[in-house]
Amino acid sequence: MKSTVKKIIKARLPGVAKRLSKQRVLNIDWVCSQDDKVIVCGWLVDRLSPLSNSSLIVEGVESELLIFERQDVVNSMGLSSSQYCFGFLLTFDGTIAELNDTKLVSDNHHFPISEQRYGIAGSPSEILAHVATDRDKAINFLLRMGFDVDEKAIAAPKISRSLDKDVQKIKRILDGINVHDEDFFSVTQNHVLPEIQKIWKARIAKFTSSEVQVLGDELENPKISIVIPIYGRFDFIQHQIAQFSSDNEFRNVEVIFVVDDPEISRMVNITAFGVYQIFKFPFKVVYSDFNRGFSGANNLGVSHARGEKLLLLNSDILPSRTGWLSELNTQHSAAADCGILGATLIYEDDTVQHAGMEFRHDSHYPGILMNHHPYKGVPVSLLHKEPVFEVPITTGACMFMDKSLYQEIGGFDPLYVLGDFEDSDLCLKVIDKGLKIYCSSSVRLYHLERLSQNLVDQGDWKFKLTLVNGVHQMNKWSSLLEEIA
Repeated sequence: MKSTVKKIIKARLPGVAKRLSKQRVLNIDWVCSQDDKVIVCGWLVDRLSPLSNSSLIVEGVESELLIFERQDVVNSMGLSSSQYCFGFLLTFDGTIAELNDTKLVSDNHHFPISEQRYGIAGSPSEILAHVATDRDKAINFLLRMGFDVDEKAIAAPKISRSLDKDVQKIKRILDGINVHDEDFFSVTQNHVLPEIQKIWKARIAKFTSSEVQVLGDELENPKISIVIPIYGRFDFIQHQIAQFSSDNEFRNVEVIFVVDDPEISRMVNITAFGVYQIFKFPFKVVYSDFNRGFSGANNLGVSHARGEKLLLLNSDILPSRTGWLSELNTQHSAAADCGILGATLIYEDDTVQHAGMEFRHDSHYPGILMNHHPYKGVPVSLLHKEPVFEVPITTGACMFMDKSLYQEIGGFDPLYVLGDFEDSDLCLKVIDKGLKIYCSSSVRLYHLERLSQNLVDQGDWKFKLTLVNGVHQMNKWSSLLEEIA
């Protein structure tokens, strides 16, 4: 994790990188304004001398100060003890503009806030994501200072993103095509797809490193490994761990979150530490050096998995009851020639989002077989199926399978750029080996569909890219698709 943070600092915050070479360092993370009151969240480090509560004073405004531990900073900067670092919350009555005249002083070191680079948080609850071990004290402090605080929230601060050069190149290619042209399929197949995959293959060649954060004691011989990619929205970590930790059957389950978003690595590091302190449930976080897309993130997570069986799970899926994972495991073992077992995924109103998928022609996009959810929108009470039933394909949002099979067939194909069709492609790999795809009707999980991706740049380019991925699938599997579709 230490090197990951250093990479982010060098790439995104050169001013901070320069300050890190000094003995005493102060950094402001986030600032929040609410009802003419301001919160400033940051940390102070001294590489050589222990710090005390009196090591920091505020000049320029009448303020209140709360000091707390920042073990994430201690770990990231390689400090020998938490005595050399603390986090702080600073509050005052006024506006953010007054920070330009505010200075933090530590002994003979002066830190004008006007020279700091910080994010603007939307609520005090977002600030609390940075307070791990003294969370109750911080909540009481903010309440006493007159702030409105959601005591249960660990919110995801808004992210200011830099442009991804590879994605920008792909967007420019997609700008030049019309998906409704009669020759869309042939143009995409012969020209667009090769150009986009050329860009993505060059990107894949850069996937060289990752860092692992281990929270709690690592399991010696986990039976099942759950791999959960994270992009943009990382507050789901709290909700999933809250559910997993209350299920006794998860005691021998390895949970691996894969942060496929270097922009949020530092914030996830802080949040994960806080979540572990609250629930005391062990898990890992793998930090990717690049945004690899859904396929690449899952493949990275599986490379760190030690269980004999895998559950590939989206971050926006939440259990409806305990005992569901062991039931999936039992059903997977009992189903004849089972390659992949999916689950029934439902919306918050108890209607079906997924109960297996099928290939279907779409007259709007001739030549491409689309992935269709035949039961979508049906009240789950009307879904009368056997506990385990065979389906043509299943969604990548929830896939249970043997890790050995995943590795044998090469996992997800990373050339499905960013996402879409990689799950049906994996199913086709399994079918090509003579195995079957099943879905469980008795294991029902809530799926907050697409919410895990709501920070991804929106626009019609993403739908165009989905269709390009569909062309890639047709290129790979035309013969097999003719047999089963």
